[in-house]
Amino acid sequence: MCRYAIAIRRSELIGAISSIISLRIIVATLVLILIDIDNTITRLYLCVSTKWGIDLEDPPLVKISPALDIILSQPSDPAYSKYNRLAKLMHKLLL
Repeated sequence: MCRYAIAIRRSELIGAISSIISLRIIVATLVLILIDIDNTITRLYLCVSTKWGIDLEDPPLVKISPALDIILSQPSDPAYSKYNRLAKLMHKLLL
């Protein structure tokens, strides 16, 4: 009985090891596919940006102050924001 249990455990172990190896192969293949997709997207971005004249370098403002948040530091457009009515009232008060 003991030898039978050891034989079963060895076969289970061999099965587990083979499944781990096959999972590693699948993961490695997926990583290679993702790298290929990333390279394709990068090539497409370069092609489109050079075709339409988009500058690929960062603007000088980002080079001078990389910590500056360009999106949130810009004033919002009150005509399309949820504060549209408040902006109109403030504009009337100022005029």
